[in-house]
Amino acid sequence: MHIVRTLLKGAPVTTPTVQDAHLLHDLLWAHATPGDGVQHIVIRPVPHGMEATFFLTGASDEAALAHTRELLLRARGPIAAHGLTV
Repeated sequence: MHIVRTLLKGAPVTTPTVQDAHLLHDLLWAHATPGDGVQHIVIRPVPHGMEATFFLTGASDEAALAHTRELLLRARGPIAAHGLTV
């Protein structure tokens, strides 16, 4: 199991909510594919954005990072529509 943590930044005036975290969680799962190896996603609001932690299966840390990057790129448009940047 590999763990990858990333920060999705929001506007400085934005204070994300738990409901925003649930929405982002569902959005990321909607864009995940079986090949990504995602087992679990945890989203939590942080000042000026969201912290996303991915738990993935895979051969190496590098592969887990690559799969997380690909997932975030696939979801980039919908993420941006909710005021966050990857």
